[in-house]
Formats: sequence, C-alpha cells, structure tokens
Amino acid sequence: MVGEFHVDLLVNHRVIVEVKAVIGAMPNVFSAQLLAYLKAADMSVGLLVNFGNPSCQVKRLSAPRLEPTGDGERSICEIAPKSVSSHMALERV
Repeated sequence: MVGEFHVDLLVNHRVIVEVKAVIGAMPNVFSAQLLAYLKAADMSVGLLVNFGNPSCQVKRLSAPRLEPTGDGERSICEIAPKSVSSHMALERV
C-alpha cells in the first residue's frame, strides 16, 4: 500500500465529488487533487464544487481509465469502474 485518501463524496461508485469553499477563482491545485483521486481510484469522472462565492460553481473533470491488457501493461479504456468506497487505499501497481 502506498497511501490512502478520503473523498468528500462518492456517488453511485462512479463519480468522485470534491467540495470546496474558496472565495474568488479556484486554484489549479484542487483540479490536480481531483485528477489524482480519479487516477488512484481508476475512475473517469469527478466534480469539483465550490460554495465559496455567491453562486455555486461546478467543474466536471474526466480522466482516462487504465485497464490491464494481460501482458502486464495497462491501456486506456472506458468501462464501468470497479466497486470502491469513500475511504480508499492506494496500492502500487
């Protein structure tokens, strides 16, 4: 195991939602965080929600998923994600 992380919200084992409360423009570090979570969880869709401004801002991010090819390599695919929980452990592959 390399580490673990906690997502703010996991919807139907398919979408990771990260909730923030940032006044003004959303720093790029939060997008990078969500993309890292998507990659680690082998999921393709995430939402970054900011409640810090007068109106709620929602940004949809997507990341390609990697699937084992059988020869030890991994290739990009678009299939349903495997079951995960809102508390995820990372393993080195």
